[in-house]
Amino acid sequence: MKRLFRYVFDYLIFANWFISLAAISLTLETYLMINKPIKIDGLLFFIFFSTLFEYNLQRHFSIIKIKTETPPEKIHWALKNGGPFKGTFYASIVGLVISVFFINPVILLVIAPLGLITIAYSIPLIKTKAERIRLRELPMVKILFVALVWGFTTVLLPVIDAGLPLFTSNVFYMLARRILFVYAITIPFDIRDKDDDTTEGLKTLPILIGNRKSQGVAIVLLLLFSVLVFLQYNSLSNNFALPLYVSVITASILILQSRQDNGRYFHYFWMDGTMIFQFLLILIFA
Repeated sequence: MKRLFRYVFDYLIFANWFISLAAISLTLETYLMINKPIKIDGLLFFIFFSTLFEYNLQRHFSIIKIKTETPPEKIHWALKNGGPFKGTFYASIVGLVISVFFINPVILLVIAPLGLITIAYSIPLIKTKAERIRLRELPMVKILFVALVWGFTTVLLPVIDAGLPLFTSNVFYMLARRILFVYAITIPFDIRDKDDDTTEGLKTLPILIGNRKSQGVAIVLLLLFSVLVFLQYNSLSNNFALPLYVSVITASILILQSRQDNGRYFHYFWMDGTMIFQFLLILIFA
């Protein structure tokens, strides 16, 4: 039983089901913050399966480009479990295609260019003098791109789906906070991948300024997140302020514990889990 639980848990983590759950958690959080009821609809399935597709697409091309005999845990799992990995990838395509028919056509127009850019993040489409590279291989683009895509997907799409105007202070605060939070919790992933990114020739924050200073940058981003919470809500009595502060404290503790040799699940469960945890806090307090 323990072995079966371990296999299922690894599958959910390393086949990217868990990170896809984090994506819809932040989407549902946005619905709560714009005072709309939580609903399970086409948009939610679209965001879930598009996240599952993109992360496994990225995993596929990472396997192709891997240059080390001791690949990262995520690559090692995919190589060892080729059947479940491919099955998940194909399932994400089917789910993504079906969900497209159940979302607002306006959203399709918004996400079309974003989708192309997202694919360019994983597939080597950008031509250089030497070779074709992925968008994530451009200096300092990797984390920024992830944060922007997560921000636009989990904030703007629900707002558009709800028929609300985009250019309001509430939307600005939500989008800015989401980008800052995702950027901050993604920095530990670059700390973990520092050696592999160096081998691939990537220019990430930890490679350029070191691990400790990168952690400092992440903490500063979370402080800016907290400032935005204060500016918008002003008081702890607000339903959203306290849970957001608690999520910042939790994420900060984990970020300060991040190293290149953290355990098997530190990043893919605990760091990614901060997004789900933030949603649950909002759900409980709101």
